[in-house]
Amino acid sequence: MAMNSLDGLQAQIIARAEEDEGFRTRLLADPKAAILREFGISIPESVNVEVHEDGSNIAHLVLPAVHLAEDELALIAAGQGDEYEDDPYADYPDR
Repeated sequence: MAMNSLDGLQAQIIARAEEDEGFRTRLLADPKAAILREFGISIPESVNVEVHEDGSNIAHLVLPAVHLAEDELALIAAGQGDEYEDDPYADYPDR
């Protein structure tokens, strides 16, 4: 789903929740089921949807995903990455 489409869907969900108390309650209890029921959109299991009511004592920070440098991506693609200085399995010869 493109970012503009996602922004539009978010706006529709918020508008519906402001108008319909039943939808708001369902959305807070089970966001994926409420969105599927009201909008016919199935959200993949791999996507976590969190919905909560805003308040004057709540601040929301959404951080961008961590992006790896090209050399870090190359190491991961090659099956390398962070390695333990002390091998936690050194005492287990049958590994």
